[in-house]
Amino acid sequence: MRRFQNATMEYNVAKNELVIRDVNNNGIFFAIDFFENSKQIKRVFSLYPVSVEINKNRILELKF
Repeated sequence: MRRFQNATMEYNVAKNELVIRDVNNNGIFFAIDFFENSKQIKRVFSLYPVSVEINKNRILELKF
């Protein structure tokens, strides 16, 4: 998708979150908060409709 061409993905260990940001204005496209000391998803934030799935190989898939 065109809106993600200039984006960065970062994982913040202190906050236990995964964030996708726009490199031009540092705005957040998408974020996942995880429970502390766990791989369980606590909260999902997105500016766009998204489906979050974990496939059979335990890989997190984001479908925009």
